Amino acid sequence: DGWGDLLSIQYGKSPKAILSATGCYPVWGTGGVTGKTYEYLHEGDSIVIGRKGTIDKPQFVTGKFWVIDTAYYASNFNGCLPKWLYYAILNLGIKKYNESTGVPSLNRETIYSISSLHPPLQEQKKIAEILTSVDVVIEKTEAQISKLRDLKKAMMTELLTKGIGHTEFKDSPVGRIPAAWKVFPLGGISQYINGHVFKPGSWTDKGYQIIRIQNLNGGTDFNCYNGIVDENWMVESGDLLFAWSGQRGKSFGARIWNGSKGVLNQHIFKVISDERYVTKAFLHSKLQQIQVELEAKAHGFKDSFMHVKKGEITAYQVALAGKKEQEKIVGILSSIERCYDCAVKKLTQTKTLKKALMHDLLTGKKRVKVAAD
Repeated sequence: DGWGDLLSIQYGKSPKAILSATGCYPVWGTGGVTGKTYEYLHEGDSIVIGRKGTIDKPQFVTGKFWVIDTAYYASNFNGCLPKWLYYAILNLGIKKYNESTGVPSLNRETIYSISSLHPPLQEQKKIAEILTSVDVVIEKTEAQISKLRDLKKAMMTELLTKGIGHTEFKDSPVGRIPAAWKVFPLGGISQYINGHVFKPGSWTDKGYQIIRIQNLNGGTDFNCYNGIVDENWMVESGDLLFAWSGQRGKSFGARIWNGSKGVLNQHIFKVISDERYVTKAFLHSKLQQIQVELEAKAHGFKDSFMHVKKGEITAYQVALAGKKEQEKIVGILSSIERCYDCAVKKLTQTKTLKKALMHDLLTGKKRVKVAAD
């Protein structure tokens, strides 16, 4: 059957006249809830589908709600469960039905013309229950990740400014700090060695991987270099790096390199801590702590691509605990980081599982068992 036999597609309406900060019903747009209102267009289970703009992120909604005029909402379901059809639309990949070369656009008649197999209602119900249970795990894991991120941020602020167990504090160029701590410019406790400019003509298929900014964020595409190497460019697993040119909140800032041995590209510093004063792990935490302030000093397009100068980093002053206290602080922060990494790994695995289940269950590759009537 075509989807026109399974549901009706309704146009959303402009919310300008009905928006209210104290409203009790959500106003849904193509990317999620955009406001509140005291009025509603629909009540019950439905699917919000983008008409213009974001067309590839359908959303299952229920209850009383309003939908803005750049989106559709589904009603009058016939022979199918709304939640099952929501997952079927997700699995289909509706973006391929885009009908505009500019702003993505989706025609209602195109949706009606889409044809797909659909199982009996009892199987639909079972499939929806299975996929919903996976979504519950995803939502709980995302909430856990958010809490761990907030916890780490709060603990970094507490431990890297007040330390552990101090009762005496003093004024300093960086604010109130424990009396036993000392203040240093970053350039006095660490070196910042810039990467090399590897021109396309020097790229090869074999040799050392060239570590670029995108590789600091998990990118797995590498160019290689097989020429003469300066030791200053070499990067080993576990080295501390700092992308001094990049995107706010994404590629800019400090990272521990966990990949294989390679050579460092331009726009990234290899950071070498002076172990007489600071451990590499503590320095990494310090650089993470002050990243927002370093971003405020950055040049270029500060809301996207930006950069800082070496002198601006090396002149920045930080307060340091003694080496033993540094190790204790890093131990606490590392335990939170390990929990965070485990949660991120679980989220990735669960999303992969969901994608595989959707493909198998919604194409009929695997049938679910339902109780006989």
